[in-house]
Amino acid sequence: MAAPKSLAFQLHHHWEVVEQLTRLSREFPAFELRLLEQVINQYRNKSTDSNSVLTSLVNADILQPINRSSDYQLNTLVVDFVRGLTQEHELGLSAVLKARVDAIKDATSQVLEGLEESDNDLLRTGAIGCPS
Repeated sequence: MAAPKSLAFQLHHHWEVVEQLTRLSREFPAFELRLLEQVINQYRNKSTDSNSVLTSLVNADILQPINRSSDYQLNTLVVDFVRGLTQEHELGLSAVLKARVDAIKDATSQVLEGLEESDNDLLRTGAIGCPS
């Protein structure tokens, strides 16, 4: 296993590549060099070449060469870590969306109640309480 500092640095520096490879790892247990180059070229900086990014990821033990093959696989610990982070991020976004939907429902019910009772204050409160 690579040094933790190096691993963290490479994850930070090449996060988009690692995140995309983690998504693809659900479909592909191993990656051909051609597929790796496509993903790396999609997300790399213009000042770096794909070979140096690939070497960095291998040296940090994020990507591991498969014995007797020219293919690579993601380190299983890295896959678990990245999936955990992205899943938490997605859950956080869904919680934010749920809170907004609930606020819209509350504001809508206040507006409807204000219309039924001809209560301008309740109408105004509902209209102000609706998130944008």
